[in-house]
Parts: sequence; structure tokens; C-alpha cells
Amino acid sequence: MAQALPFIMMAMTVASTVSQMAGNSQQASASKDAYKEQAKIIDQETALNRAAAAKQNQFVLAKNQARQAAAGVDTSSGSPLEYDLEQAFNAGMQESTIQWEGDLKKRQAKMGAYNVGQALPGAQTGALLQGGSQLASWYGKSSWGKP
Repeated sequence: MAQALPFIMMAMTVASTVSQMAGNSQQASASKDAYKEQAKIIDQETALNRAAAAKQNQFVLAKNQARQAAAGVDTSSGSPLEYDLEQAFNAGMQESTIQWEGDLKKRQAKMGAYNVGQALPGAQTGALLQGGSQLASWYGKSSWGKP
């Protein structure tokens, strides 16, 4: 029994190290998947927000043109045309800003997935070193490590 104890301790240390490495891998995979799903959701939200802004801006522009036409104002030149052009420009800028903000959030999510993947080798190395340290400590304390 006394001879089997060192082998049991060594086997448990190895099993613990392998288990920790498998856990690290599963956690990294789950995190990467979550970040990728977040990027897809951000893409969808951005498209919806842009569509809502475009619809709202079209409504405002049409309402202004209808009001000017009802008042008998010629909207094909002068200040009314300049106003409509400015409204259209501002609407385009608003949609571009929505897209830019969505792209930025999406890039952050993709970078999160990338960073998780880059951190995995370090976590695996840490698990190996910890297991190796435990084995070395055990070896130093055992009768095997003494001449």
C-alpha cells in the first residue's frame, strides 16, 4: 500500500492538470461563441436602428414638403430646397453614425472573441506548470527524490 501511494498521488496530479486544461478549453470555446453571437445581435440591431431612422427621416421630410406645398411654396428652389437638402444630409449623417456605432460595437465583440482565443495557450501553460510544480514538489518530498 505504501508503494502504491506515490503512484496514486502522481496519477491524481496528472488527472487534475488534464481536467483543468479541458475546463480552460471549454470555457474559452463558450466565451468565443458568446462574443460571436453578440456580434451577430449587434449587426441585427444596427440594421434595425438604421431602418427606423431612415423611415423617421423620410416621414419628416415628406411632412415638411407637404406643409410647404399646402402653403403654396415652391420647393424646387431657394430656401425651401436648401432646407430639404439639409434635412436629407442630416438624415444621412444620422444613419451613418448609427452604422459607425454598430460597427464599433461589433468590432469590440469580435476582439473579445479573439482575445479569449489568444489567452487560451497561456492558461494551458499555466495549468501544465502548476501540475509540473506539484509533481516536482511531491517528488522532492518522496523517497524517490532522495538518494
